[in-house]
Order: sequence, then structure tokens, then C-alpha cells
Amino acid sequence: MSFVWSALVIGIVGNLHCLGMCGPIALALPIAQKSPSDKLFSIALYNGGRILTYAVLGLILGSIGEGLSLLGVSQYLSIVFGFLMLFFGVLSLLKLKNPFQSNALLSSYSDLKRAFSKQLKKRNNAAFFTMGLLNGLLPCGLIYVALAGALASGGLQHSVLFMILFGLGTLPAMLALPLFSARIQPLLGLKWKLAIPVLTICFGLLMVLRGSNLGIPYISPKANTEQVNAQFKCH
Repeated sequence: MSFVWSALVIGIVGNLHCLGMCGPIALALPIAQKSPSDKLFSIALYNGGRILTYAVLGLILGSIGEGLSLLGVSQYLSIVFGFLMLFFGVLSLLKLKNPFQSNALLSSYSDLKRAFSKQLKKRNNAAFFTMGLLNGLLPCGLIYVALAGALASGGLQHSVLFMILFGLGTLPAMLALPLFSARIQPLLGLKWKLAIPVLTICFGLLMVLRGSNLGIPYISPKANTEQVNAQFKCH
């Protein structure tokens, strides 16, 4: 369970990343002509949609993670994902080209941007909620870190909770950006992108340790192999 709470830390630390990456999107929200209460309601709808998307992604990954846990391979999966995160973190830190980038991913990103732009023109409550849902699907290194953590969090409920806490952790930046744009906009030119590769490397190391079965409380707990074997015998 302590591993799940690290999602909140990822979200809070990731506020720096949100300033640089999600800043332009949050600043584009059409709330300038709204009253203060309507502004807050629209922003709440937007962030509610975003966190709901994270929760659904956590539900999907949690279902996969539970199946893998029954097979007794969840710890190996944690090590594999940990090394992948280390690889991509170092790649990003050194500003090297991603060898796995594909045209299909770029095309999906373009489709999401078009759908988002269409909702921007509508300016109603449903549009703000839909934009939040779409924002949760936009490619983002910080979200990938959270998704890897959700998969390794140890169960369906933990995975969903992991993504919800991650979303709540990013709220300070996502609430402040549209409300205090004049004060925050000068910060958007700063190089916040460095935060993500460093966070990715740190979390990758944590996942490798978690799967290494070292018997370190909260960081690398011993696998309960007897429970796994008992589940197989029952079936």
C-alpha cells in the first residue's frame, strides 16, 4: 500500500513538468469571460475528466497486473519495466532520439489534438469535461511513469487508487495555470522538462528494487510465494 502513495509524490513532483508541458493546453481553456465561480466549475470539470481517464487506465492495467500476479510473474514484470524506464529516462536526459517512436503513435496524437480543438470551440460544461477526458490520453512521459507504477502496484484496487492519487497530485499546477495565467506564464519558458527524465530514472530504480525480492520493507518486499502456489492449487 505504501507503494501506492508514491503516486501522490510523483504527481506533486510532476507539477514542474505540468507547467512546461500542459501549460499551453490549460491556458487555452476558454474561461476568460466567465465569472469566478463558473471558472472554478469549468476547471473542476476539466480536471475531473482528466482524473477519470487516469482511473480507467489504472483499472485496465490493474486487471492485467492481477492476472500476472496470479501467474507469479509480477516481480519479474516490475524489474523489466524498471529497466525500460531507466532506458527511456537516460535516453531523454541525453536528448537522444526514441528508437520506438512510430507513425501510428504520431497519427493517434494528431487525432487527439483535433478532437481537443473541436471541444475548445464549444465552451459548454460537457466540452470542458470531454477535454479533460482527452487530456488524460495525450502522450506524456509523466503519465507513462505513473502507468508503470500502477501496473506494479499489486492489484486492481491499488492500481486505480495509484492513478487517482497521481491525478490529485498534479492538481496544484493544473488549477493554478488557468486561474493565474498572467503570473505563471513567464515560468513556462523555463526548462522544467529535466524533471521528467530524472523522475523516470528514480522510479525505474525503485521498480527494479521492488521486483528484486530483497526483503527491504516497503521498497523491496519478499514475494509471498506460498500464497501464489496456494492459489494455483485451489484451481
